[in-house]
Amino acid sequence: MPRCCSLLLITALGMGAGRAMAQGTAGTSAEAEPRVLVTMPTAGLLIRNQYAAEVQAFPGDGIRARLQVGLWNRLLLGLSYSGSAVVGADPPRWQGPPGATARIRLLDESLRLPAVVLGFDSQGTGAWAADRFAVRSPGAFVAASKNFALLGFLGVHGGAGYSLEPDAKHVNGWLGIEQTLGPLASVLAEYNLAADDRTGRSGALDAGDLNLAARLSLGALTAELSLLDITGNRPGRPSSSRLIRIEYVAGF
Repeated sequence: MPRCCSLLLITALGMGAGRAMAQGTAGTSAEAEPRVLVTMPTAGLLIRNQYAAEVQAFPGDGIRARLQVGLWNRLLLGLSYSGSAVVGADPPRWQGPPGATARIRLLDESLRLPAVVLGFDSQGTGAWAADRFAVRSPGAFVAASKNFALLGFLGVHGGAGYSLEPDAKHVNGWLGIEQTLGPLASVLAEYNLAADDRTGRSGALDAGDLNLAARLSLGALTAELSLLDITGNRPGRPSSSRLIRIEYVAGF
């Protein structure tokens, strides 16, 4: 196993206690901002001296580890790494260079305006093959988020980005919502236009990926189950893909 992946996995699985009490990213009691819809970014950030360690399991016995840190209230940095066939008898297949994440808050959310971030994320979702991820990375992106008091909280998110992966020749876009269900749970829906990944698809707006997720927070831990491409628009995929993600958010 590559050293960078080993360190990220150990960090994500082994962090047990931050000096500051923390709450996860789901429900009305969440103290940390959600930084991703299902696969694509929101305008969420970590505050200064806050970190988030996560592990995601994806099809093909794959595992992705990610660590993000809030350096200031307006700046987030992170690293990530993944591999397929990590569990099982076959040799693991690791991605290329580690994924890098950086975000800077351009505008704080107000009563009238959404929060806006400018960022870069080279980590995609799913297996790495032919120098790309199953779901392309956001690349250089801008994202906006606005929350409303509706049956708890309703978050509306959107963004646009340009991936640096091969053959991603078009600007991509995404939209999504998050609805809290009580103090500890949230459900999310995301539509990824996949404008940079239309091989074998039509050029219509309804040829993108519709993704769903449910999150439950217990203290600093948040567990997520997500379903990708439930309409089956991706070529060669007969049914939606299931992913599981565990995230730990705390302070240091």
